[in-house]
Amino acid sequence: MVLMDEPLGTDVPQGFIRLRGTIAYDGEKFAGWGMQPERRTVQGDLEEVFARLMRTDRLVITCAGRTDAGVHSVGQVFHIDVPEDRYPGRKDMMFKLNAILSEDLAVTDIDVAPDGFDARFSALSRSYRYLINDGVRNPVTRRQIYNYGWALDVALMVEAGKYLLGLHDFSAFCKQKEFATTIREVQQLDIYRDDDGVIHFDITADAFCYSMVRAIVGALVDIGAGRREPSWIETYLAGGAKVPAVFVAPALGLTFMKVNYPSDDQLAARILETKHSRDGSR
Repeated sequence: MVLMDEPLGTDVPQGFIRLRGTIAYDGEKFAGWGMQPERRTVQGDLEEVFARLMRTDRLVITCAGRTDAGVHSVGQVFHIDVPEDRYPGRKDMMFKLNAILSEDLAVTDIDVAPDGFDARFSALSRSYRYLINDGVRNPVTRRQIYNYGWALDVALMVEAGKYLLGLHDFSAFCKQKEFATTIREVQQLDIYRDDDGVIHFDITADAFCYSMVRAIVGALVDIGAGRREPSWIETYLAGGAKVPAVFVAPALGLTFMKVNYPSDDQLAARILETKHSRDGSR
């Protein structure tokens, strides 16, 4: 099978219908979302099952935001175009997909998408959560919560996080790709300790660059551990260059939480706006 990127076109082929789905997965045994030769991926597993059920060749799936190897999800959104005459309906489709998929991947919802919907380009924002335990190591939650062996000062991290809010060039926190913009808008960043002592980093942005969330959390952890002052992060952000010495948090503590979309009548307009911003002209 020839591997290819997700298609950039938003038109549904004649005789097909577009489905919108939501999925959850434990990322431990996946090499990320996107198709890779000889490696297990979320996209690969889903496309294989859809091809079996639709009795056809590969049907390409587009997601709201690609996740790295080891990253989990409870609210990843995708779309896929399937032959209209082979779609069995929402209830049967849900049952058949989850009967075949492995236990670490599940479709939690699926239905015919509204006109103009594109899982990637229609999105207004994506939200992630990173969890850290800075107390006694907890073996039970080790696959979802990063056990960090040093006490962290949440107040210092909250102070530092304020510098990251708004529209910035996040080159210092991204693995850059050729011809791709690193300008992003962080709309919300909440850092707090829950009743069990687990530290939450809840971050929402219009979109994220590769490894951006883990790089942000890693920089904040350096501050929370007392290795840097909160104001350092403003200087680092403005520098526009990623420094290898700055800590990047591991993937296991990160979960893709949800995607926010506009109302159905605004989907087409949002696609045009997103494509304009992604070409670097924003």
